[in-house]
Amino acid sequence: MMTRPLPRVAASAAATFAATFAAAFALAPASAALAQSAGCAALNATPTGDITVMPTATLTLSALNAGETVTISGTGISTMMAMPGAGWFITDPTAGGGAVSPTYDATNAAFSHVFTVASGGMLSFGLQETGPNFTQLLGVSITCVGTTSGGDVILLSGFAQQHSISSALGRNFRNRFGLPGAVPQGPRNVFASTKGQDSEVSAWISLSGRSFWDGYEGSAVDLSFGVDRFVAANTLVGVMVGLNRLSVSDATGASTDADAGMIGLYAAQGLTGGLLADGYLAWSRVSYDAAGSSFDTDRVMAGLGLSGSIEQAAGLLQPRARLSAAWEDFPTGITGVVAGNSEQLTASLGARFDWRDPMPGTALTPFLSVDIEYGRLQDPSGAKDDYLAPRIGLGVNGMVGAGRLSASLDIGQSGSDVYDAGLDLTYEISF
Repeated sequence: MMTRPLPRVAASAAATFAATFAAAFALAPASAALAQSAGCAALNATPTGDITVMPTATLTLSALNAGETVTISGTGISTMMAMPGAGWFITDPTAGGGAVSPTYDATNAAFSHVFTVASGGMLSFGLQETGPNFTQLLGVSITCVGTTSGGDVILLSGFAQQHSISSALGRNFRNRFGLPGAVPQGPRNVFASTKGQDSEVSAWISLSGRSFWDGYEGSAVDLSFGVDRFVAANTLVGVMVGLNRLSVSDATGASTDADAGMIGLYAAQGLTGGLLADGYLAWSRVSYDAAGSSFDTDRVMAGLGLSGSIEQAAGLLQPRARLSAAWEDFPTGITGVVAGNSEQLTASLGARFDWRDPMPGTALTPFLSVDIEYGRLQDPSGAKDDYLAPRIGLGVNGMVGAGRLSASLDIGQSGSDVYDAGLDLTYEISF
């Protein structure tokens, strides 16, 4: 069956919307913050000088992430009343102490030791003496750098791709099931499930861009396409494909790129009481260029959602809940990359309100959405991150030419120290 070309008015809107990406990204506030743990930042703030270890010197009670590298240098060591062979080592006082590094000899000579935080991270960071009294380290300088695993970037790539999928499918489901029912629609409306037109097929295309700042600086762009049909009166199934591109850098200037191709299946089921349940399962092949290495991974993504609709005098209120998860496996033998699995879990609860009346001179109706998102993230090195933050969105939705156009902006968090803002454009036609 032939599909209609994208109407000129929609193409013009797409061009205008795409041009808006650059302007929106330019408005994102810059930050010199390095994406690192609070413990790593605290060690970098330690002034150069002598450190007395008697028998333990706690340097920070803040946690460090796995893969972070600490360098401890000094001009010499002064031992007092120490037994022969005495030395010192790095310890985690909050975790009960004990050596987490080799024992370094207590000799009065210049030294420099490099220590990498092991899988699981550290609750605190300190030094401990092995002798019976104390050891004084002279002219000590401490530096700490963030993990070279690219863990934060991995999580940002997965977040951007999943958020794009969820947003595009959410708009498609609302249109296909006619949820914005208070909005007047043209003759090609999409009430297929209530009219029994189970042969109706619909296609959509979605373009989204997302800007990241604070912990990392950069952006992601996602282009996705889907086709679906009603296989029963209230059951919709479809297939989707997509491409995602992420490019970010940290405060040191180190950059990482990730390109991902995606294919997946999705479905939605209309329930009694105006409820709609939906879900998707997708696979993505991701190509990374990070820490001087290029490698590929496999990412599996899944999502479940439940939404409702409540008619209001001014429009339609749609409460909603969503759960998304992603798993990604990283190979061994890649320089600068910690092998292992990354895991992401995002849960959100909120609502969207579509106004009944269109904006003057247009067929587009405005909407506002507010959600509370909880994210639990773990990168391949075992470093974990939890965050709870609001996400606020606004946009327009309505018939343009032969199809329905949706455009929106949202702002929220994608990590405890990373903020993001996204622009989305979706166009859907039925045939």
